[in-house]
Amino acid sequence: MSRVNKKGEGIPLHQNETVEETLERVKKEREKSTKRSKRIKMIIGIAAAALVLLILLIVLIIAIVSKNMPTTVPTVTAQKGLLEANVTVTGVLESGRNVNYYAPESIVVGEVVETGTVVSKGDTLLVFDEEDYAAVLKEYELEHKIATNEQKSTLQTYNENKADLATAKANVSKYQKLKDAQQNTVNHLTATITDANAIRAAEIEKEIYECERKIREFQYYVDNAEELGMGKEGVETYLKYIRSESERISELNFELSQLSGSVQAIEQQKALSDAQKLLADYEGELESAKAEKESLEKIIGNEYDEENILLSNELSAIRAEKSYQSVLACKDGLKAEGAGVVSAVSVVPGDKSVAGTTMITVSSLEEVVINFTISKNELDDLKVGQKAEVSCMDSIYEGTVTHVGSMAVATGNNGALAISAQVRIDNPDENLCLGLTAKVNINTATKDDALMIPLETLYTDAEGDFIYIVENGIVVKRYVTVGIESATHIEILDGIEEGTSVMTSLTVGVEEGSAVIAMPDVTQMMLQMENMEALPEEVQEGESTEAGSESDGSDEATENAEEASSEKSQE
Repeated sequence: MSRVNKKGEGIPLHQNETVEETLERVKKEREKSTKRSKRIKMIIGIAAAALVLLILLIVLIIAIVSKNMPTTVPTVTAQKGLLEANVTVTGVLESGRNVNYYAPESIVVGEVVETGTVVSKGDTLLVFDEEDYAAVLKEYELEHKIATNEQKSTLQTYNENKADLATAKANVSKYQKLKDAQQNTVNHLTATITDANAIRAAEIEKEIYECERKIREFQYYVDNAEELGMGKEGVETYLKYIRSESERISELNFELSQLSGSVQAIEQQKALSDAQKLLADYEGELESAKAEKESLEKIIGNEYDEENILLSNELSAIRAEKSYQSVLACKDGLKAEGAGVVSAVSVVPGDKSVAGTTMITVSSLEEVVINFTISKNELDDLKVGQKAEVSCMDSIYEGTVTHVGSMAVATGNNGALAISAQVRIDNPDENLCLGLTAKVNINTATKDDALMIPLETLYTDAEGDFIYIVENGIVVKRYVTVGIESATHIEILDGIEEGTSVMTSLTVGVEEGSAVIAMPDVTQMMLQMENMEALPEEVQEGESTEAGSESDGSDEATENAEEASSEKSQE
């Protein structure tokens, strides 16, 4: 049974077959036809390659038989295509950030994590012995309180000294004015007295008054020697001063008794004597005020000393607070700041930690890098910010070039120069294991339509890069300008055109100007055919559709099946 479409072509239908089954059968037949077309193309390609080999073999036999035949040389054809320049290296996975955990104080260690342990943020790395930790924390609490009290006390004393200094300065000014005024009074009284004995008597009484004042001052030090922290020698010194002043008073009293004068002179002498005694009091107060002022100025210092006193006390308090908080933060032990692997542990349970020393090192797994070296020839190609592909343990990660060194160093036995570089993995995960070797592939340049030749066909001399080409059956040395290169091919910017036959190697006896027969590289031809087979599916389907339409008209068969389905639904 069959149906006829509008074009008059029939589609065979099985009697018990539905339209859907017919469509499925036609589809499978179409796929078989497409695969058959590909196999035919493959066979044709292989046959073509075999034919080329046969022709070359015949040419070779003829060349052997006839010595006059030109030498056959292997060549490749310069072709355009996608060229990717890559730097491929190997390196070891390392952490880009190592976090050290220090001992806040000398405390006995309770439990500690083992080297190689993988930790997450917040995991406990180490705990201290509870009893020892409590004792140390108590010490820091007391030291912190003492430092705080000392700061307050120093500040209070400093403010009191400033107030006393202000008072002393005011007293100096006050007693200086009183002394000057009283000096004027004494000068006036002295000028009005005409009796020399009266003037001398007034001077003697003033001096006696001053000696008595000194004796009172010295006696104060003797009476309070213990409270003032004065030893026996100090007491004897002040007693000596007292005896000396007492002897001087006796001498002055004797001299005073020898003087005589009129009643008026005696009255004038008494007024002058009282004025001189008051002047002596003002002078004494002025000296005391000046002494206190100088003493307080030494204590307080200049404006910088004043500031340093405040800053020093504030710094001591801050340090005490910081130390206290540092110990207090370890109440529940040391916690991991982020994910990583414990790479070093320097203490064991029972050890007394040493303040400020590293106890644990955690290598971060959130920042993983590969350090490697490149040759000086690769330096211009590698740039910070380029993307990389990192292969490790059957996993592939994206990476970024984060460092390219600026200084070359000699490496290896031959002293070859190398530059350090680094790639950071952009998406690290828990599958990464520090210390493993990783392969890094960095795409440094890409060109879609590059004219390229195999790397082994390029030579270099003093004048530059060159290749040997076959032009009209003659070997020609051609200098070229090169561009980017991959692991197998290099770009030619200038010197040849697409389709140029390039010699892959120099045969013995062949040199520039020799007549030769170009022998295409069959391996390259086969590689190109394999690349065609690896084209994207949409390209292959396009080609297979054309092949199918030429061979068996499967598209029309599908249309026939669809029309048959429509007719059946109308019935």
